[in-house]
Amino acid sequence: MSLVTEKDLELVDAVQINPRASWGTVGNAIGLSAVSARRRWARLAASGTAWTGSTLGPELFRGGFLEIICRPGTVGGVAAALCELPQVITVGRSIGDFDLYAITVAATDVAVDRALLAEVAALGVDRLRAQMYTRVHGGPDWRLSVLNRAQSLLVRQDSRRLAQEATVPEEGRRLFAALFGDARRSYVELADELGSSPQVVRRRLALMQARGQINLRADIARPLAGYPLAGLLWIAAPDDVVGDAGRWLAGRAENRFCAEVLAAANLVVVLDLRLPEHLAEFVARFSAEFPAAQVVDRRAVVTLLKVHGRILDDQGRSVRTVAVDPWRGFGAGAGSDAPKAAILAGPARPGPARPSRQPAGVFPRHDEPGDPLAAHRRRRHRRARRRGAGFALRPVRARAERRPGQLRSSRGADGRVDARPTPQRNAQHWVGDASGGGSDPATNTPSLVQAGCRQAPCPALDARGVRGRGPVCQGRPRLPAPARSSRH
Repeated sequence: MSLVTEKDLELVDAVQINPRASWGTVGNAIGLSAVSARRRWARLAASGTAWTGSTLGPELFRGGFLEIICRPGTVGGVAAALCELPQVITVGRSIGDFDLYAITVAATDVAVDRALLAEVAALGVDRLRAQMYTRVHGGPDWRLSVLNRAQSLLVRQDSRRLAQEATVPEEGRRLFAALFGDARRSYVELADELGSSPQVVRRRLALMQARGQINLRADIARPLAGYPLAGLLWIAAPDDVVGDAGRWLAGRAENRFCAEVLAAANLVVVLDLRLPEHLAEFVARFSAEFPAAQVVDRRAVVTLLKVHGRILDDQGRSVRTVAVDPWRGFGAGAGSDAPKAAILAGPARPGPARPSRQPAGVFPRHDEPGDPLAAHRRRRHRRARRRGAGFALRPVRARAERRPGQLRSSRGADGRVDARPTPQRNAQHWVGDASGGGSDPATNTPSLVQAGCRQAPCPALDARGVRGRGPVCQGRPRLPAPARSSRH
């Protein structure tokens, strides 16, 4: 088992500080060029030694801490089944009273019981102890802490903070899933997958980070970084001390996961260890810092099978990703039981039909395929909506139903608009004969001619005797220009 180099640890630490920093910024902080930093990270990511991803922000990070006793000979099968559950982010093999532990996430506290515990209980375990955690101290934003303060400031991103909001829209959930496997994906690639624009994706990600809904993280194979073991502690601290104790634990480099739990032992801690003896040393330092807190249980974790959705091999390298979906089972009918509101409401009853808000005579926007007048109907509908709701439009006549002389404004087979008049002229279009000056001998008025308007010059005359516009007449009478007033 070969350890990573010191420069690799610096690179991973810089990416942990700002997972979306440019390679030029990362290389400037650790003394490498942008090309060298990118090539070195590509090598680490290809071998599964280092990776990036997304995790829930502090406002949403809640769930359950499960400890499981398996039946003899079923530990491997139960562990493999736990790793495939989308709500389980971490699975470890422990030595002590319990065989396995698992950390789960859910959108709400109620969803922990409704969507998850039923699936875990279906695995056929011998005993299950579940505790709900509420506030997380460190863990998801774990760092190697090998860079000094000056180097960290070169990479750190200035981020704004807004009011915390626990409700995540559907677009935010899709963005969380898109970043889960790789937090360094470009905005263009994310926009193509989400069906949006890079600018919208950038603003949405910044807003979710400011609201504490999403965190971006980077991790490394812990055994290759010098942490082959882990330890699990249950701590009982007074209520006025538990917050300070959690913040102190969050600042320790060994801290992998720390959360406040709704139980008598109200703090659970998972630590990275170089040697088994280091667990006792850590407990001694903690007891000296917080004498009122008491460590009630401890055990060793020999193997980590899954960490934040990443399936690991024996050396801690990432083999594949099981996408974590905290919102799975969140909604009506999720989990083993239906929500209480749905039970109390009973079966849905058909209500009265809602009146249509569409004005009378307006065609719907979704026309039948192949309709040559679909585009014309949509244009008429848009114009009518701009005029107001109190109107009614006459339906557009089909080609066979048009009156003589009515203009055609539909698109032809070549896609161009055909606005030519029909072969028959409007009965109100008074024109002369082919010579340009004929009239009806009975009434001494210009005669009605059914053709001849396409000749040049056009002999068409209106009722006032004004000649038409030649080939562009299109059966329309040309009216004389209004008289201009003169000023003295």
